[in-house]
Amino acid sequence: MASDREIKSRRNAFESISASDYEFILANKDKMYRAEIAKCLGISLMKLKRIASYKGITFGFYKKNDIYSEDIKRKVLSYYEKFGKSKTAEKYPKVCVRSIVERNNHKPRQIRWKHFQVIEALKMASFVSFKDQARYFNRPRAFKGSITSLWQKKLNMKARNIHGWPTYIAEIFIDTSQCPSVQGSWMNGYRIYLWSQMENFILDDTPVLIKEAIYSMAEFQRWLFESVEPSLEIEKLIFERSSDEKQKK
Repeated sequence: MASDREIKSRRNAFESISASDYEFILANKDKMYRAEIAKCLGISLMKLKRIASYKGITFGFYKKNDIYSEDIKRKVLSYYEKFGKSKTAEKYPKVCVRSIVERNNHKPRQIRWKHFQVIEALKMASFVSFKDQARYFNRPRAFKGSITSLWQKKLNMKARNIHGWPTYIAEIFIDTSQCPSVQGSWMNGYRIYLWSQMENFILDDTPVLIKEAIYSMAEFQRWLFESVEPSLEIEKLIFERSSDEKQKK
């Protein structure tokens, strides 16, 4: 239950707008996003939420699908099946593409990931950009976003540190002046210290739990690449699949 202070704050927010502004909110609550309504009125989104809470207003644009005509739905779904979400949103900027796609039947855009493809994606995780991975797999109607989706929805993890650590983490636990590293594909061009190489340069004061984690991940890396020296396979993979010339120097 709201406190007296919260109720007063909501009432003050409502009393600060004009009658015409209030009518605008009511007229567009199911036609526009809350942020768009707030922008049109020249108020903050938080203030709009306080007004809505005080007057019991619910906004339906982000969750209602019946505001679109059948013709619009058909056109959006047809375009989505061919070009995907991003390009459809560019084509129909005033339409909530996700709302239509998730609430209407349409042809699946992509085929299911096969086991060997998931294994290859795991291998390329930190070393080949998602754009290059999409080009390597060459799946029908699948682009960079399909790789992101694989990690988020199927693997439920981030690809960034699966094969090792960047310098700012590795230097806490290993001797980075002696341990080799590999050029990763991420953001600022982090160099990655591989698990299978780090295990030979662990500092003496590293906690046992961290040591065991490094050993376990090193075993995983050797299993994944089917090699006692994964770094050689990784260098080959980067050379063959990455378009980033900086990685190959």
